Amino acid sequence: MKITDKKKKIVVSSVAAIFLILLYMLIFSFSEQDGETSGGLSRMISEKCVALINALSGRRLSELMMESLAAYFENPIRKLAHFCEYAVMSGL
Repeated sequence: MKITDKKKKIVVSSVAAIFLILLYMLIFSFSEQDGETSGGLSRMISEKCVALINALSGRRLSELMMESLAAYFENPIRKLAHFCEYAVMSGL
């Protein structure tokens, strides 16, 4: 049984629509968070990124240096997350 091009387009469009709706729900749930919760999530992600960079680089950064780097990268990581959300949305 061969799937026609029209059926393929319908399936791909349906899957994209489902992912788009899920992405809308994710963005809505993030925007519903208060500043403290949202900031805490961004801070946690930036701390994990700094810990990963520390582990991959083979260096042993002090806790103070890691906290300072996490605070420094928190805003760029937050902006990058917004960019990625909307880039995925435009792709879908």
